[in-house]
Amino acid sequence: MSAGLRAATTLVGIALCALSIMLNFQLYSSLTGSSNLEQFSYQYIGVSLDIAKVLCLLLASYFWFKSSDGRAVLLGSFCFIFYVALSSISLSAGWGFGLNATANGERERLASSYTMKAFEGQIEEGKQKASNFASFANVDSTTLKAKQGRILVDIETATLKLSKCPRNWFTNCINPANAELREYRRQLAEISTQLKGKASYQAGISEQNTAAMQIGKLDGSQMGTQVFHPLFIAMGDLFLVTPRQAKQVLLLITFVVLELLGTLLFTIGLISSNKGQSSHTAVTTGFVKSEKSPAHRLRVPSKKASSDQPMASPDQPMASPDQTILARADSDVEGENANRFTAIKNAVIAKDIKPTLAEIQRFKRGGIGCNRIVAKRFQMALEKEGLIKPYTLNNGKTSYRLIKQSITV
Repeated sequence: MSAGLRAATTLVGIALCALSIMLNFQLYSSLTGSSNLEQFSYQYIGVSLDIAKVLCLLLASYFWFKSSDGRAVLLGSFCFIFYVALSSISLSAGWGFGLNATANGERERLASSYTMKAFEGQIEEGKQKASNFASFANVDSTTLKAKQGRILVDIETATLKLSKCPRNWFTNCINPANAELREYRRQLAEISTQLKGKASYQAGISEQNTAAMQIGKLDGSQMGTQVFHPLFIAMGDLFLVTPRQAKQVLLLITFVVLELLGTLLFTIGLISSNKGQSSHTAVTTGFVKSEKSPAHRLRVPSKKASSDQPMASPDQPMASPDQTILARADSDVEGENANRFTAIKNAVIAKDIKPTLAEIQRFKRGGIGCNRIVAKRFQMALEKEGLIKPYTLNNGKTSYRLIKQSITV
């Protein structure tokens, strides 16, 4: 995998992991009440669990790809098991966030639906009615009904008494009986007004309570298209399930894919990076494949191997840079590398090429250039001979330049 693709893969994986942390933060925030301490504690738990998930994945990658020790592999396996557990929590948090977010949207659509407006109208009507008859709120209906019963009995008695009066006894019988009946009827009308006012007040309160209870019972199955997103309704019709079930399944699949995709991309980036580092280690410490063909292999002796070799005696001649290059090459390319090194050295001295890796690689002898590994060794040999020296560029990188104008080859 190229460095750019590896960096892009790792970056997308990190972005998805950061998204997971943000979803955890929001979900755990919604689980608490208005207490700031509770909110902070839950937010801290959610973020810590997701950071621990990423850390376990990094540790598993480190133990699996950085070491071949059996204990390291076992530690990596334990870290991966913890990662799976924490990833399950993260998946649940993401799913919970999705359900909570869609529920908020459904509540908003419910608040603007015709059914909700009808119930809210009933509540307002009940409030108005109760307000109009609020003066009868403290009326004792039981006492008034008992008094109403007694007055009805008194009216019957007075009516019977009036019927027994002689026709011409107005002063002593008829007029007093009519006056008594009018008083009873006035009292009865007053009681009836109070009872009706009390009943109207109670009816207004009852309408409010009934409408409020109906609003409390409203859910997606009752509201239908007035609450759910058209996508969930269409999926429900297509798969013969309720819109609520379609919503739950779609959100679950979404956050499962999000979690797995973030893990996959992040892991691929880590593995590719580890492989690249392993290849670089192999170049500097052991056998590596040449870019020319699988059969051409170059060997750089490691520090340990060099320390194990006996030191040369003072009587033995020092190996020239050419001999150093030849000692690091396999027998099948010795002659070619020796001649190439001499040609490159002469070209550098003549200032035909600069002593950079790129120009050494592009220098062709017999129509063939060399790979980066061989070019680096040539560069090191030129530096050991004192022909070139390193210097730092403006961008912080290191390059080489010629310090001697001529040399006898």
